[in-house]
Amino acid sequence: MKKIFLVLIVTFSNNVFALNSFDTEWSAPTKVTSIAGYSEASTDSLSITFSEEGFSNPRNCSKQDFYMLSTDGANRVGQSILSIALASGAANLDVQYKVYRTACIANRPIVTELKVNFR
Repeated sequence: MKKIFLVLIVTFSNNVFALNSFDTEWSAPTKVTSIAGYSEASTDSLSITFSEEGFSNPRNCSKQDFYMLSTDGANRVGQSILSIALASGAANLDVQYKVYRTACIANRPIVTELKVNFR
C-alpha cells in the first residue's frame, strides 16, 4: 500500500511540475541559420535564428524576428547554448530548443535550452 501511495505521489508531482514548467516543449528538429551579436537600447545581446517555419512566442513578446540568448557573465548555461549553437551551425547538424515562457529580452523570446541531434 505504501508503494502504491508513493508511486501516485511521484506521478502527480511530475504532472504538476510539467504544467508549471518555465520552458516550452522541445521544438521540432531544425537548423541554426544565424547567430548575431549587437547592441540595442544599451543592451548587449546575442540573437539566434532557426530554419523551421513558425515562431514560438509563449510570452507574447512584441518582436518576433529572432530569438535571444542570455549570455551575461553569471549565465553559464547561456554560454553553453552559444557554444552548442556555433558548433551545430558549423557542422550543419539538427538541433532542438526550448523557449522561456515567462520573460523576454529586448522584447524577444529567449532560448533556454538547446540540444544537438547527432542522428
